[in-house]
Amino acid sequence: MAVNREHNFRMRLDERLKSGAITKEQYKKEEGQAEALISYLGIEDLTLMDINKKPFLLQENDIVLLCSDGLYKCLKESEIGELVYYEEPDMERAARRLTNVVLKRKKRSQDNTSLVIMQYNRY
Repeated sequence: MAVNREHNFRMRLDERLKSGAITKEQYKKEEGQAEALISYLGIEDLTLMDINKKPFLLQENDIVLLCSDGLYKCLKESEIGELVYYEEPDMERAARRLTNVVLKRKKRSQDNTSLVIMQYNRY
């Protein structure tokens, strides 16, 4: 389950269309640039951030995955879940398996893949 919006040009296009700042025709003309990132870690003057006002309460053995679009655009959410479940509780192995599967797919115009995965345990 994703907890933030994709910070790409499509988000801006959608906002502009909804507010009436552009027409559907203008939207379609600019849609070719829709996947371009407009906010990411490392960008100068990072101003666009999704901040959750309510904390996530983790339960014992919950798994948290922070990843780039190189992972979630290559693998379906169900595939990610299956691969992680197969390696549980070894999250280091799960991270390697996810990365290896993405590399083996060699998807055309594959983006870089970054991920951090952890399993919450009280002890």
